[in-house]
Amino acid sequence: MTTVFLDGQFMPIAEAKVSAMDRGFLFGDGAYEVIPVYSRRPFRLAEHLARLRQTLDGIRLADPLGAAEWARLIGEIVARNAGEDQSVYLQITRGADTRRNHAFPAVAVPTAFLMSEPLTTPPPALRETGIAAISAAAIGCNPPPRV
Repeated sequence: MTTVFLDGQFMPIAEAKVSAMDRGFLFGDGAYEVIPVYSRRPFRLAEHLARLRQTLDGIRLADPLGAAEWARLIGEIVARNAGEDQSVYLQITRGADTRRNHAFPAVAVPTAFLMSEPLTTPPPALRETGIAAISAAAIGCNPPPRV
C-alpha cells in the first residue's frame, strides 16, 4: 500500500482527496518537482529543492513548508514506501478557493502533496545503445540559473 503526504498528514493513497475547487486542478496554479531516489537516497535533493523554490517564487506562491521540512518529509515518504529506488513527486498548489476566479485569492492556503512510486529505469540494453532525442529551446523562456 502506497503512503502519501497531503496537507500535514500521512495517509494511504486511496484516502487522499483534493478539493475540486483547488486552483491546481482548475487552473494548473502550482508547481511540482520529481526527485529520483537511488538506494533510498534522494538524488541532488538540495538542487531539486532550490529549483522548486525558484519556481514558487516565479509564480508568487509561498512555500508552505520550506526546504528543511521538505527534506525531512521526503526522507519519511521514502522510508514509508517500498523499493530501494523510488520516484518522489512533490506538488504545491495555491489551494482551494470558495469560487472559480482567475484572480489570486486574497488569502491562499496552499495544498501540499508528496508521494513516492517505484523508480522504473531503462533496461540495460537501452542504456547501452541509448535513444534518439531532439531538443529545442523553449520560446520566451530564460534558461534556469545554474545551481
